[in-house]
Amino acid sequence: MDKNYYEILNLSRDASLKEIKSSYRKLASQYHPDVNNDKKAQEIFIKIREAYDVLSNPVKKEDYDNKLNYAELLRDTRRVVPSNHRPKWHQYSPYRTHRQQYNYKNIPQNQEFLIQNKKTFVTINWIIIIIGALLLSDFLTIEPGDKFYFNAFEVREVPSKGMIYNIEVGSYLKRVGPFKELSESEPAQLFKTKLFGKRKGYELYSIDGTANFVSDPAPIYGTLIFFPAITILLSIIGLFIKKHPVTFANLSIISILFAIFTLVIFLLS
Repeated sequence: MDKNYYEILNLSRDASLKEIKSSYRKLASQYHPDVNNDKKAQEIFIKIREAYDVLSNPVKKEDYDNKLNYAELLRDTRRVVPSNHRPKWHQYSPYRTHRQQYNYKNIPQNQEFLIQNKKTFVTINWIIIIIGALLLSDFLTIEPGDKFYFNAFEVREVPSKGMIYNIEVGSYLKRVGPFKELSESEPAQLFKTKLFGKRKGYELYSIDGTANFVSDPAPIYGTLIFFPAITILLSIIGLFIKKHPVTFANLSIISILFAIFTLVIFLLS
């Protein structure tokens, strides 16, 4: 590409919107024709204005970055691809046509907020991933917990296997089995995770001393495990696409919402 807008504004490729605006104001005040009588000042000012118009608009900036990456790829591989041999998506994409018709005059205020807080979203995503790693580590651990007494109610018999029971402990009720006749005088053994102490299951003992393990994990590690799984996945995807600030920020917000739901489930489990 003949023009590098980042170099014109003396910026790095990862410059924030705040840095772009600051650099533009500084250069504009230096090269504006009204304050600079140099013959080349007007030409330089036009380039500065053109660069700012592109880099300050998130949609234009994303399109320009794609072109810049493409140009760098061609330069690195030391080959020139004729325009008629460029990828079809580059020439005929309906999405590209839509972007060409986009109104670039003003950046929506909400998009500007998202771009300015990119670093904050990156930090939040890393925190979510670290907490997710802790949850995964906890999920893979198990240790014995307290013992408890229960009431067992026979439901039906399964020939040659044993009896189906309803286990009742306070307001807790679960159907288990088939097991050999359970001993209600022998307390059940609870099993939990080592890090956060969440329930993994428990052992019920038959009259003959047989231990019967019942897998009954807490909701965060059981029926609702997809909430932390989706949260972590969204954060990882977000960090891979952080070069596209608006898309990255929107994905981060969704990830944060899932993280809030996950926290509520964790506290209630």
